[in-house]
Amino acid sequence: DRGQSRQFDERSAGGVVAAMNERLVARVSKGKTLGLTLISVGFVALGIWLVVNPEEAANRRLSDPAMVWGFGWLAILIFGGFGVVGARQLFRTGPVMEVDSRGILWRRWSDQVIPWSAIVRVEQQAIQYNKLLCLWLDAPERYPGRSTLGKLAGLSKFMGSGDIALNMAGTDQSFDRLVEVVDAHLRARDQSVGTGSGPQ
Repeated sequence: DRGQSRQFDERSAGGVVAAMNERLVARVSKGKTLGLTLISVGFVALGIWLVVNPEEAANRRLSDPAMVWGFGWLAILIFGGFGVVGARQLFRTGPVMEVDSRGILWRRWSDQVIPWSAIVRVEQQAIQYNKLLCLWLDAPERYPGRSTLGKLAGLSKFMGSGDIALNMAGTDQSFDRLVEVVDAHLRARDQSVGTGSGPQ
């Protein structure tokens, strides 16, 4: 009846408000970032060795030298990019990520907020021990990456990791907390406007 419907609407509205008040602010963890940067430098060094000595590496692993050479360049490009990002993060003082009612602001990507209405799909992935929260956007060209990490967006898409792949590596927040806050806001959005990426 009308009384039950009103109670349900009030509970639903209260849940939306509570979810939209969820907030995550992540800052750089200097110790974690330094460790990750050093690991990246190590992989770049390994990639250089593979490029310079593909025959020797192939003999040890029984692989094709051309494939070894390709893996070497891939390691240099990927981990070189991560190393540059990590080195720059060591000098950052403000938040690197903010997740709130506006959307997601990830300064490792750009200084532009990605509103919840722009996100059409979210998926958790992992590369080795690195957990990623992958976002697919309805119009990714509206939110271009403007940082070093943003310039690797094409590689992220090639690997099937969406338009933007969020991670908490080198920050003072956990990946589980990121998932919790993002999930709360997406559920609140869907309750208030319906599913999809329509305007809020």
